[in-house]
Amino acid sequence: MRIISSSDSPELTRARFAAGGRIIVLVEGKDDYEVLREWFRAELAEIEFFDCGGILALEKLLQEWLTKGTLQEAYGIMDRDFRSDEEVEDSYVETSHQFILRRYALENYLLEPEPLRQVLRVRHPEIIRQLPDQQAMETQLLDRCRSLKSIMAANWVFFDASQNSRGSDPEYFSIGHDTDRDIVIQQAAKRLQCTKAEAERLIQEKEQLLDPLLSQLATAHRVIDGKRLLHLIQREQFKTSGGDDYLRRLLTREIQIQGLPADVVHLIRDRIITPNRK
Repeated sequence: MRIISSSDSPELTRARFAAGGRIIVLVEGKDDYEVLREWFRAELAEIEFFDCGGILALEKLLQEWLTKGTLQEAYGIMDRDFRSDEEVEDSYVETSHQFILRRYALENYLLEPEPLRQVLRVRHPEIIRQLPDQQAMETQLLDRCRSLKSIMAANWVFFDASQNSRGSDPEYFSIGHDTDRDIVIQQAAKRLQCTKAEAERLIQEKEQLLDPLLSQLATAHRVIDGKRLLHLIQREQFKTSGGDDYLRRLLTREIQIQGLPADVVHLIRDRIITPNRK
């Protein structure tokens, strides 16, 4: 039973009610909430997910819960964004309550070649004729990742700036923003309030770090935003009125059929649920 205190913030009160005596897992947004809830539907008697609406809100709410609660059955799962391997690994220490995904975002776990091929095969068979096997699908996915290199490099620069200020969530270029390199540089210069030459220098430094990671899909998933990749595939291949949510739902179900990602399963079941079983 959760005890609601008059000193609790409105967000903590809502989270306590949502938990209803279960383990609570705080996530950054609605899409994470919906995907995880679908994947772990069989465990919802023990666990509930809660959309915080951003990383800073997640961190604040988790800290409040752990500080005020006598029960430590609250955890947070955050996107990797541009965090290093060391930061990711450090988040998995035994006493941790806040974990960083091993891929850039949860959507990156949806965008595996075979699940995407199966969804295309059923919904758009005319497209799948151009992608005869899993390797062809992987090659196309990797090409799409590379097309996002410059905008991801710019967002990495914005991420570093937000980490230095710690005042707000990173203000990335919007999903669907023009990926043309020159346009990205021009608009980054305006946002950074610097010259175009300086913006290009900063972006080029990040591009050079991204290049070796874009040689394989497994490493590309660590540095390319899955939300942008999902949007790009939706726009180029699906072109339906359902938008990104349509493709996300299809892939969520297909991943369930083919098998959930091992590191997400380990995190939810082994690191969060099992230690809290009475």
